[in-house]
Amino acid sequence: MAVGQAMGMTSSQMDYLSRLRVGEAVIHSEELEEPCLVMVDLVEDRLVDGGEQGFEPLELKRRCAAVFGERPTWLYQYPACQLCDAPCTYLSDDNQPTPALTRLGLQFLSAAALGTWNGCQQAGTELYGELKKTLPDGASAGQARCLHILLAAHTTKSLSAYYSSAWQGGLELQTLLAQAWENWPPTQQALKSLRQTLLQKIACNPPEPKAGCIHCPRRCWFGHFFQVQHPSAVSALKESFRRRQSGTTLSLQKLNDSLHGFFGDLLAQDFLPYAAYCLLVQSSEQESELKGLLQQIGGK
Repeated sequence: MAVGQAMGMTSSQMDYLSRLRVGEAVIHSEELEEPCLVMVDLVEDRLVDGGEQGFEPLELKRRCAAVFGERPTWLYQYPACQLCDAPCTYLSDDNQPTPALTRLGLQFLSAAALGTWNGCQQAGTELYGELKKTLPDGASAGQARCLHILLAAHTTKSLSAYYSSAWQGGLELQTLLAQAWENWPPTQQALKSLRQTLLQKIACNPPEPKAGCIHCPRRCWFGHFFQVQHPSAVSALKESFRRRQSGTTLSLQKLNDSLHGFFGDLLAQDFLPYAAYCLLVQSSEQESELKGLLQQIGGK
């Protein structure tokens, strides 16, 4: 029962676990949207151990090619592998995402979700330049695509881990990211799709909500941006809150100006009021202050 619940199985699916037949298994991973019932084919003819000669590499390769040729999706490690013309033939140590690439990938995700068009292009251009430098000289289009897919998986996993119940949106996001980087610069429509997926399916519920989060009109759009990517700037803004005169009414316009001064194109103008509220939630537990700022935001 505990295993079934952990895999997100329905009651009828859990009832079937005790009736699994020989060769049947239930599998689940973060890359699957729901548990899958699989049947492992009975294989009677096996490769013969040749003793000192060992296995015949060519025979093994021929049999594997025959199996995977009929079922190419078996080789997909990530959802974006569907974009590849020959899955897992380009995978090597030369196209593994570096820490610098992953950092730039998260920076691009943040700009795509919350930044201006110019901010998103700047972050993407910086990332694309690093992608080109990471690949060895003479790398094929397939190797580049593989790097895009791997980086999309790494950055999506890093971002999704910060939010609860974000893994389903993460599967869709991986493919959108790999497509955007392969066809750089992307269209505004492609970036719009990225933003919608990020804000509607990823940045939904914070893992450790604060008291004011329940009243936030924009769920958890800014939690990762403030707490993970720009903690030093946030600390400075928090300190300015603490230094202000006691009893002074918070000005939404002044908060917006402060945020714009710190982050520029990384935060779109329309998002500044909600970013200000998120920052205040992390800086103050006074309900009167939170309600006062919400009233200034109004029905936006």
